[in-house]
Amino acid sequence: MKTKLIIPITVSLFSLFFSAKAQDGKSIFAAKCAACHSIGNGRLVGPDLKGVHSKYNSTYLVKWIKSSQSVINSGDAKAKALFLEYNSIVMPDFLDLKDADIKAIVSYIKTQSGGTVATK
Repeated sequence: MKTKLIIPITVSLFSLFFSAKAQDGKSIFAAKCAACHSIGNGRLVGPDLKGVHSKYNSTYLVKWIKSSQSVINSGDAKAKALFLEYNSIVMPDFLDLKDADIKAIVSYIKTQSGGTVATK
């Protein structure tokens, strides 16, 4: 009897955790990202972020969002090409965001664009 209750409760709590995480990501995205980025509505100042979670893993995205210029200056060819593609407009650093905040943003982007999280 207890086992029958544990599984649905565990699944429910797991779903609530990821739903809350995406919700936090939504509010952070609105405050920090939406002025320059859309999710599925085309380019703005910066690229459309639909599917970005399937192109880059979360470790890379955390580094990029915290300080895109640090990634560019490290010699990352993809980062430099993206920077040049968007007229060398500098994305502001978000050093105030915790890794968990950035992962919540990525989770929100994922919910809005579908797909799976990249592993590379």
